[in-house]
Amino acid sequence: MDSQTLRLRLPCDPNVHVGQQLEQGQTLADPPDRRQACVVSPMRSRVIGMLHVPDQGYDLTLEPLSPTTSTQLKASPPGSEKLTDWVDCLRRLGQWGVYDGQVGLLVQLEAALLRKPRELICIACDSFAPYPCQSSLAMSHPGELALGVDALRLVLGLKQASILVGPSRSVYQTMRIKMNQATRLHRVEPKYPIGHPSVVMRQYSQSRKHLTIDGHPLEHDAVIISAWSAIRLARWLQTGELDLIQPMFIGWPQAHARMHACWVMPGQNIIPLHKRLKAEMNSPRAKLVYGDPLSGKVDQSTDSQGRALGPVVRHDHLLMSLVENPAPIPAQACIACGWCTEVCPTSLQPAGLFEMIVEEPENHIINDELLWCIDCGLCSHVCPSAIPLAQSFRQHVKQHLKVLVQ
Repeated sequence: MDSQTLRLRLPCDPNVHVGQQLEQGQTLADPPDRRQACVVSPMRSRVIGMLHVPDQGYDLTLEPLSPTTSTQLKASPPGSEKLTDWVDCLRRLGQWGVYDGQVGLLVQLEAALLRKPRELICIACDSFAPYPCQSSLAMSHPGELALGVDALRLVLGLKQASILVGPSRSVYQTMRIKMNQATRLHRVEPKYPIGHPSVVMRQYSQSRKHLTIDGHPLEHDAVIISAWSAIRLARWLQTGELDLIQPMFIGWPQAHARMHACWVMPGQNIIPLHKRLKAEMNSPRAKLVYGDPLSGKVDQSTDSQGRALGPVVRHDHLLMSLVENPAPIPAQACIACGWCTEVCPTSLQPAGLFEMIVEEPENHIINDELLWCIDCGLCSHVCPSAIPLAQSFRQHVKQHLKVLVQ
């Protein structure tokens, strides 16, 4: 692909300095926690900028040294099915499945060294209807998806694995002919947010238990991976080359607008991805969300002085939504309709929790309950009184995060 300047987010102190020339695959940062992956340079480049972002890490700006960049990194896969070999190899090759199972693929594999899982679940159904990023991958790469899941099943020493797909008959038939007897295929109902790891565990795992905030699937003897992680593994095993690019699906704010699919390098500027993006981003009402419009994360990248940085592709986010920031509606009194409780996928009582946060913010019951909130945003979405339920929960969790995840 054509070379372009990349801005990468590093979780810890870099191993490089401004002005240094880098080779493709050179380590940029080596986290002190070995459960996390190293960060490697995706191209031959020169470090032209380094910015410390408080509480987030470092932004490293890389300038390419050649007009084109290889989209694969040559790297020999493990020569055995030993889990220790796989963990060591994956860790050296960059970030893997950062959001798989809420905690990341490598964190799960490290835990599997100490506690063998009972099941492997691959989420190939869409978390955020009508944005078909996972089902599109299952349709486009069915053989690689099946191969990647089966390879990881063997490494984990499991007799069976599961792949969850949506209700589409075409996706189901396409995947079924690529499967072997050791992998089970499940058609799941398209109820938002069905692809969230906590909901997957509750409805489709053997344990039938939700995960708490940042809960580890191996707490309930499971490993959860995404469709893209499985496909990327399969391609690496087949070719000896690791994909540095990733699929990206762009959703537009207009109703019924067709999604745009492309292949991107993490760290690249989003504006060149489509001719509409510059105009959309210049709109005063435009909002860029990594993920779906309800529970995705709004792009708010700033430098150390609080100045906005240009948006770039985030690692492991396969969906990018552009939405119109709605005019705020004044909140009204709760009418006790019960809709928020009805739609909550983890069976909370959002209206009651909101009232408690307002009146008794230090009440320990709030923290105990919000451990199960998956931040899907459905309660705010259906509230006829426009009460900022999810927004209040998100802020409370942010302020009390250390308490909630202990």
